[in-house]
Amino acid sequence: MRIVALADPNSTRLAHAAKKYGISDERCFSDAAELAEKFPAREGFAEVAINGTMDAQHLDTSRVLLEGGYDILLEKPIATTLDDVLELNRLAEENKRLVVICHVLR
Repeated sequence: MRIVALADPNSTRLAHAAKKYGISDERCFSDAAELAEKFPAREGFAEVAINGTMDAQHLDTSRVLLEGGYDILLEKPIATTLDDVLELNRLAEENKRLVVICHVLR
């Protein structure tokens, strides 16, 4: 795996991660929607997005990534309500994308 783009609303964290992973400014975005719009998924280049946002943001950030063509690795919990879980499932099916849940050890 190789990190090819980043999104973070915190410019300090974004700059730190960009330096750490050698990501150019053109591939740094303020949020998932901007990333998905300007950097849509492409086979052989960027096919998967890791969504590590806060729990309450999972549905909104995953929605734009799925619509941008990304499969998603999503931290647990999937969402904060059953309705959001069901909506995320519907979006994944509608966009023919995968949502894989990871359990982060802290």
